[in-house]
Amino acid sequence: MGKQPLMGITGRIGNIIHYKMDDKFYTRAAPRKFKQTKATKKRASEFGRASTMGCAIRGLLIKSIPNPSDRKMHGRLVGVLFRWLRNFNKKTPGVTHTDIIEDFNFTGSSTVRGRWAVDLQLRNPSPGLVQLHIPGFLPKELIRAPAGSVSVVCRIAIGTLDVATGMALDKSFTELVYDLKGDSVEEQTISIELPTPKNCLILTGISLTYRFTKNGREFDNSNKKFMPAGIYHVLYV
Repeated sequence: MGKQPLMGITGRIGNIIHYKMDDKFYTRAAPRKFKQTKATKKRASEFGRASTMGCAIRGLLIKSIPNPSDRKMHGRLVGVLFRWLRNFNKKTPGVTHTDIIEDFNFTGSSTVRGRWAVDLQLRNPSPGLVQLHIPGFLPKELIRAPAGSVSVVCRIAIGTLDVATGMALDKSFTELVYDLKGDSVEEQTISIELPTPKNCLILTGISLTYRFTKNGREFDNSNKKFMPAGIYHVLYV
């Protein structure tokens, strides 16, 4: 805002607006108008949908997220989802690009795949049914744990999300505990009834919590370096 060198001028001349306020005369630049192109409108729409999806996914997988209120994690997740939407919207036949979302890390520490060397399989054998298959394995050999760990708690959250609206559909939660000094565990298939309509994502979130003993009692390892948690599997239906 600038004062007028000559008094009494009001109105607009070119890109300059002259006006009076409290018996004094001033000038200011006229506001600029920006016209959105189709591309910028589409980008804004996709970013808004990514934000909605991010909030929905955090709600669906919240029990596998050690710190669900982490704002930096929120931003990283929206960025990944925005990138997925940009690629997915190219609609390449048979290519869904869900690998962009898989292995998203909730904590910034090591990944679940890097700590649990077992090939879990997410399936959708029929509408409304989701299955997570866990092969048989020996925990002390295929779970990388910090020194002194006696067991590991595996928290598995599975949820479905409508891609068109970005809204959550339904979710399920399972908690498994593996003895790191025990024998091999048999293969297991977790079957869950969840809505799986067309154009939806089925997401699996997994976190590992290591436990150690002190004075005869078990405690969770709170070292952030050993808090693997993230999106493990994503299916597009």
